[in-house]
Amino acid sequence: MKHSESGIVLVQVLVIVAFASAMALTLMTVQDQAVAFEQKSGDRLQGQALLRGAEASVVSAFRRDGQSGSDVDHYGEAWYLASQVPIDLSQGAFSVSVRDEQSRFNINNLANGNLAAKAMFARIVAAVKGDASWNDRLVAAIALGGPISDMSDLAAFGFDEAEITALTSIGCALPDTTTINLNTASDALIRALFDNPLSAGKLLAMRSRGGYVTRENLGDASLLTPAGTGLTTQFISVEANVSWSSADMSSRTLLARRTNAAGIDVQTIRRITHKE
Repeated sequence: MKHSESGIVLVQVLVIVAFASAMALTLMTVQDQAVAFEQKSGDRLQGQALLRGAEASVVSAFRRDGQSGSDVDHYGEAWYLASQVPIDLSQGAFSVSVRDEQSRFNINNLANGNLAAKAMFARIVAAVKGDASWNDRLVAAIALGGPISDMSDLAAFGFDEAEITALTSIGCALPDTTTINLNTASDALIRALFDNPLSAGKLLAMRSRGGYVTRENLGDASLLTPAGTGLTTQFISVEANVSWSSADMSSRTLLARRTNAAGIDVQTIRRITHKE
Protein backbone atom coordinates (compact mmCIF):
# COMPACT_ATOMS: atom_id res chain seq x y z
CA MET A 1 0.00 0.00 0.00
CA LYS A 2 1.34 3.37 -0.92
CA HIS A 3 2.08 5.87 1.83
CA SER A 4 -0.63 8.22 0.54
CA GLU A 5 -3.22 5.48 0.66
CA SER A 6 -2.23 4.36 4.15
CA GLY A 7 -2.41 7.96 5.29
CA ILE A 8 -5.94 8.28 3.94
CA VAL A 9 -6.96 5.06 5.71
CA LEU A 10 -5.44 6.32 8.96
CA VAL A 11 -7.31 9.59 8.71
CA GLN A 12 -10.55 7.72 8.07
CA VAL A 13 -9.95 5.52 11.10
CA LEU A 14 -9.24 8.54 13.26
CA VAL A 15 -12.40 10.25 12.03
CA ILE A 16 -14.44 7.15 12.85
CA VAL A 17 -12.85 6.88 16.31
CA ALA A 18 -13.43 10.58 16.95
CA PHE A 19 -17.06 10.31 15.82
CA ALA A 20 -17.60 7.25 18.02
CA SER A 21 -16.03 9.03 21.00
CA ALA A 22 -18.21 12.08 20.39
CA MET A 23 -21.30 9.89 20.23
CA ALA A 24 -20.34 8.12 23.43
CA LEU A 25 -19.73 11.46 25.17
CA THR A 26 -23.04 12.79 23.89
CA LEU A 27 -24.87 9.72 25.17
CA MET A 28 -23.17 10.05 28.56
CA THR A 29 -24.03 13.76 28.70
CA VAL A 30 -27.66 13.10 27.77
CA GLN A 31 -27.82 10.35 30.37
CA ASP A 32 -26.35 12.65 33.04
CA GLN A 33 -28.80 15.39 32.07
CA ALA A 34 -31.68 12.93 32.24
CA VAL A 35 -30.59 11.80 35.71
CA ALA A 36 -30.19 15.42 36.84
CA PHE A 37 -33.59 16.33 35.39
CA GLU A 38 -35.19 13.35 37.09
CA GLN A 39 -33.54 14.32 40.38
CA LYS A 40 -34.65 17.95 40.09
CA SER A 41 -38.18 16.89 39.13
CA GLY A 42 -38.29 14.65 42.19
CA ASP A 43 -37.02 17.47 44.41
CA ARG A 44 -39.65 19.82 43.02
CA LEU A 45 -42.40 17.29 43.61
CA GLN A 46 -41.27 16.91 47.21
CA GLY A 47 -41.12 20.68 47.62
CA GLN A 48 -44.56 21.06 46.07
CA ALA A 49 -45.95 18.48 48.49
CA LEU A 50 -44.53 20.40 51.45
CA LEU A 51 -46.00 23.68 50.21
CA ARG A 52 -49.44 22.16 49.66
CA GLY A 53 -49.32 20.36 52.99
CA ALA A 54 -48.62 23.60 54.83
CA GLU A 55 -51.45 25.35 53.02
CA ALA A 56 -53.86 22.47 53.69
CA SER A 57 -53.16 22.58 57.43
CA VAL A 58 -54.00 26.31 57.54
CA VAL A 59 -57.15 25.79 55.45
CA SER A 60 -58.33 23.06 57.82
CA ALA A 61 -57.68 25.17 60.93
CA PHE A 62 -59.35 28.25 59.41
CA ARG A 63 -62.42 26.19 58.46
CA ARG A 64 -62.70 24.63 61.93
CA ASP A 65 -62.45 28.07 63.51
CA GLY A 66 -65.35 29.26 61.36
CA GLN A 67 -67.41 26.20 62.25
CA SER A 68 -66.91 26.91 65.95
CA GLY A 69 -69.07 30.02 65.59
CA SER A 70 -66.54 32.34 67.22
CA ASP A 71 -67.34 36.04 66.86
CA VAL A 72 -63.69 37.13 67.04
CA ASP A 73 -60.57 36.33 65.04
CA HIS A 74 -57.10 36.99 66.41
CA TYR A 75 -53.49 35.83 66.28
CA GLY A 76 -53.92 33.42 69.18
CA GLU A 77 -56.08 31.05 67.15
CA ALA A 78 -55.07 27.74 65.57
CA TRP A 79 -55.12 29.02 61.97
CA TYR A 80 -52.38 31.51 62.84
CA LEU A 81 -50.42 29.13 65.06
CA ALA A 82 -49.83 27.00 61.96
CA SER A 83 -47.11 29.56 61.25
CA GLN A 84 -43.66 28.36 62.17
CA VAL A 85 -40.17 29.73 62.19
CA PRO A 86 -37.81 28.16 59.62
CA ILE A 87 -37.00 24.58 60.51
CA ASP A 88 -34.21 22.38 59.20
CA LEU A 89 -35.14 19.35 57.14
CA SER A 90 -33.03 16.34 56.19
CA GLN A 91 -32.37 17.95 52.80
CA GLY A 92 -33.15 21.61 53.31
CA ALA A 93 -35.34 24.04 55.24
CA PHE A 94 -39.03 24.96 55.52
CA SER A 95 -41.05 27.90 56.86
CA VAL A 96 -44.69 29.02 56.91
CA SER A 97 -46.22 32.39 57.77
CA VAL A 98 -49.89 33.34 58.01
CA ARG A 99 -51.36 36.83 57.99
CA ASP A 100 -54.82 38.22 58.52
CA GLU A 101 -55.29 40.26 55.36
CA GLN A 102 -57.98 42.30 57.11
CA SER A 103 -55.36 43.63 59.48
CA ARG A 104 -54.82 46.27 56.78
CA PHE A 105 -56.94 48.65 54.72
CA ASN A 106 -58.50 47.11 51.61
CA ILE A 107 -57.83 49.67 48.89
CA ASN A 108 -60.59 48.17 46.75
CA ASN A 109 -62.97 49.70 49.30
CA LEU A 110 -62.19 52.98 47.52
CA ALA A 111 -64.15 51.84 44.46
CA ASN A 112 -67.36 53.66 43.49
CA GLY A 113 -66.25 56.86 45.21
CA ASN A 114 -66.77 55.50 48.73
CA LEU A 115 -66.34 58.69 50.78
CA ALA A 116 -66.12 56.93 54.15
CA ALA A 117 -63.36 54.65 52.87
CA LYS A 118 -61.53 57.60 51.37
CA ALA A 119 -61.67 59.50 54.67
CA MET A 120 -60.43 56.43 56.58
CA PHE A 121 -57.54 55.92 54.20
CA ALA A 122 -56.58 59.60 54.39
CA ARG A 123 -56.33 59.29 58.20
CA ILE A 124 -54.18 56.17 57.87
CA VAL A 125 -51.84 57.79 55.34
CA ALA A 126 -51.45 60.86 57.53
CA ALA A 127 -50.76 58.72 60.62
CA VAL A 128 -47.95 56.80 58.92
CA LYS A 129 -46.62 59.99 57.30
CA GLY A 130 -47.24 58.68 53.81
CA ASP A 131 -47.64 60.61 50.59
CA ALA A 132 -50.88 62.63 50.78
CA SER A 133 -51.37 62.13 47.03
CA TRP A 134 -51.83 58.37 47.45
CA ASN A 135 -55.52 58.72 48.28
CA ASP A 136 -56.56 60.56 45.12
CA ARG A 137 -54.16 58.55 42.95
CA LEU A 138 -55.54 55.24 44.26
CA VAL A 139 -59.14 56.37 43.80
CA ALA A 140 -58.32 57.36 40.21
CA ALA A 141 -56.45 54.09 39.57
CA ILE A 142 -59.30 51.91 40.84
CA ALA A 143 -61.88 53.99 38.99
CA LEU A 144 -59.85 53.54 35.82
CA GLY A 145 -58.85 49.89 36.14
CA GLY A 146 -61.52 48.53 38.45
CA PRO A 147 -60.69 46.65 41.66
CA ILE A 148 -57.17 45.21 41.49
CA SER A 149 -56.27 41.64 42.43
CA ASP A 150 -52.82 42.29 43.90
CA MET A 151 -50.91 45.30 45.20
CA SER A 152 -48.26 44.76 42.52
CA ASP A 153 -50.92 45.72 39.96
CA LEU A 154 -50.44 49.34 41.07
CA ALA A 155 -47.27 49.49 38.97
CA ALA A 156 -49.50 49.74 35.89
CA PHE A 157 -50.95 52.98 37.31
CA GLY A 158 -47.66 54.77 37.87
CA PHE A 159 -46.80 53.68 41.41
CA ASP A 160 -43.12 52.86 41.77
CA GLU A 161 -41.64 49.95 43.71
CA ALA A 162 -40.94 52.01 46.84
CA GLU A 163 -44.50 53.33 46.91
CA ILE A 164 -46.00 49.88 46.44
CA THR A 165 -43.86 48.52 49.29
CA ALA A 166 -44.98 51.36 51.57
CA LEU A 167 -48.63 50.94 50.59
CA THR A 168 -48.47 47.17 51.15
CA SER A 169 -47.49 47.78 54.78
CA ILE A 170 -50.85 49.48 55.39
CA GLY A 171 -53.03 48.21 52.54
CA CYS A 172 -54.11 45.11 50.67
CA ALA A 173 -56.27 44.22 47.67
CA LEU A 174 -59.25 41.96 48.43
CA PRO A 175 -62.12 40.93 46.14
CA ASP A 176 -64.92 41.96 48.52
CA THR A 177 -65.63 45.08 50.56
CA THR A 178 -64.08 44.36 53.96
CA THR A 179 -63.64 45.80 57.43
CA ILE A 180 -60.36 46.16 59.33
CA ASN A 181 -59.99 43.63 62.15
CA LEU A 182 -59.22 45.53 65.36
CA ASN A 183 -57.76 42.36 66.87
CA THR A 184 -54.98 42.07 64.28
CA ALA A 185 -54.38 45.63 63.04
CA SER A 186 -51.08 47.22 64.03
CA ASP A 187 -50.90 49.67 66.93
CA ALA A 188 -50.21 52.53 64.51
CA LEU A 189 -53.25 51.61 62.43
CA ILE A 190 -55.46 51.43 65.54
CA ARG A 191 -54.43 54.94 66.54
CA ALA A 192 -55.15 56.23 63.04
CA LEU A 193 -58.56 54.51 62.89
CA PHE A 194 -59.80 55.91 66.20
CA ASP A 195 -58.31 59.36 65.64
CA ASN A 196 -58.63 59.69 69.42
CA PRO A 197 -55.58 58.90 71.58
CA LEU A 198 -57.65 58.03 74.67
CA SER A 199 -59.96 55.58 72.87
CA ALA A 200 -57.09 54.01 70.95
CA GLY A 201 -55.09 53.64 74.17
CA LYS A 202 -58.01 51.90 75.89
CA LEU A 203 -58.43 49.37 73.10
CA LEU A 204 -54.70 48.67 72.84
CA ALA A 205 -54.46 48.15 76.60
CA MET A 206 -57.37 45.67 76.56
CA ARG A 207 -55.93 43.85 73.59
CA SER A 208 -52.53 43.64 75.23
CA ARG A 209 -53.97 42.18 78.43
CA GLY A 210 -56.19 39.54 76.84
CA GLY A 211 -54.61 39.02 73.44
CA TYR A 212 -57.83 40.16 71.77
CA VAL A 213 -61.02 42.10 72.46
CA THR A 214 -64.69 41.14 72.21
CA ARG A 215 -67.87 43.12 71.74
CA GLU A 216 -68.48 42.72 75.46
CA ASN A 217 -65.08 44.21 76.25
CA LEU A 218 -65.80 47.19 74.06
CA GLY A 219 -69.22 47.68 75.61
CA ASP A 220 -67.85 47.50 79.14
CA ALA A 221 -65.26 50.15 78.27
CA SER A 222 -67.87 52.30 76.49
CA LEU A 223 -65.80 52.18 73.33
CA LEU A 224 -67.49 52.81 70.00
CA THR A 225 -65.62 51.20 67.14
CA PRO A 226 -64.97 53.35 64.06
CA ALA A 227 -67.06 52.70 60.97
CA GLY A 228 -65.39 50.20 58.67
CA THR A 229 -63.85 48.13 61.48
CA GLY A 230 -64.75 44.80 63.06
CA LEU A 231 -63.40 41.92 65.13
CA THR A 232 -63.45 39.09 62.61
CA THR A 233 -61.81 38.22 59.33
CA GLN A 234 -62.79 36.57 56.09
CA PHE A 235 -59.44 36.68 54.27
CA ILE A 236 -56.05 35.34 55.32
CA SER A 237 -52.87 34.67 53.35
CA VAL A 238 -50.38 31.81 53.65
CA GLU A 239 -46.77 32.15 52.57
CA ALA A 240 -44.60 29.03 52.51
CA ASN A 241 -40.94 28.64 51.58
CA VAL A 242 -39.09 25.37 51.10
CA SER A 243 -35.58 24.36 50.10
CA TRP A 244 -35.34 20.67 49.28
CA SER A 245 -32.07 19.42 47.80
CA SER A 246 -31.84 21.10 44.36
CA ALA A 247 -35.27 22.81 44.54
CA ASP A 248 -36.03 26.22 46.07
CA MET A 249 -39.75 27.00 46.01
CA SER A 250 -42.22 29.41 47.57
CA SER A 251 -45.93 30.06 47.37
CA ARG A 252 -48.26 32.83 48.48
CA THR A 253 -51.95 31.96 48.69
CA LEU A 254 -54.97 34.12 49.48
CA LEU A 255 -57.77 32.22 51.22
CA ALA A 256 -61.38 33.29 51.78
CA ARG A 257 -63.70 31.79 54.39
CA ARG A 258 -67.32 31.93 53.31
CA THR A 259 -70.66 30.46 54.30
CA ASN A 260 -72.61 28.54 51.68
CA ALA A 261 -75.42 25.99 51.58
CA ALA A 262 -73.06 23.25 52.75
CA GLY A 263 -71.76 25.29 55.69
CA ILE A 264 -68.38 26.95 56.16
CA ASP A 265 -66.01 26.68 53.23
CA VAL A 266 -62.48 27.99 52.67
CA GLN A 267 -61.69 28.85 49.06
CA THR A 268 -58.41 29.61 47.32
CA ILE A 269 -58.73 33.04 45.70
CA ARG A 270 -55.26 33.13 44.16
CA ARG A 271 -51.97 31.30 44.46
CA ILE A 272 -48.59 32.50 43.25
CA THR A 273 -45.79 29.92 43.14
CA HIS A 274 -42.13 30.58 42.43
CA LYS A 275 -39.63 27.86 41.51
CA GLU A 276 -35.86 28.08 41.18
